[in-house]
Amino acid sequence: MSFDGSAESVPADHVAVTERAIRPDSERLIRLLRDSDSATRTLAAWTGGPVLLEVVDRHDDRLSATEFADLDLWRPEPVQRRKIRLLDNRNRVLSEATAIVVLGRVPYRTALALRDGDVPLGLLLAPLHPKRHTLSVVRGSDDQPDNPLFDITARLDVGGSPVAFVRERYLPEVLR
Repeated sequence: MSFDGSAESVPADHVAVTERAIRPDSERLIRLLRDSDSATRTLAAWTGGPVLLEVVDRHDDRLSATEFADLDLWRPEPVQRRKIRLLDNRNRVLSEATAIVVLGRVPYRTALALRDGDVPLGLLLAPLHPKRHTLSVVRGSDDQPDNPLFDITARLDVGGSPVAFVRERYLPEVLR
């Protein structure tokens, strides 16, 4: 799975799972992330400490033709593309993610915080009671120590409308 900002259309009611060799703790973390509406809060509970956001890139953009269905849009709308890392309190990278956020579907103050702040998306959306839908999980391989443990593609909805499409890559440090 690429984290270059490109998106592939995945039906919202279909969760694809690709099986490979994986550690038992990884399976538990996958279950917790699937059952949660906030990856950031899940990682904080998992690691027992705060999770910090490092913004790698963020810019306003328009959706490509192939991305409209992912966010249930019928006309061009402004979006923010984000590439981030989530770190533990020892500055170890736990996960990397890209997100496409429909700015017109979040309150103005939330959109401002997305543009200028350093609070993770899930925490910014928390007051809006988002629902996280896991669309796919692709498990990594234990063949190489630096390989990702797994990748998750998910959609965040607020009030029944999709507001964000995210691709997350969980790294081995999350289990250490």
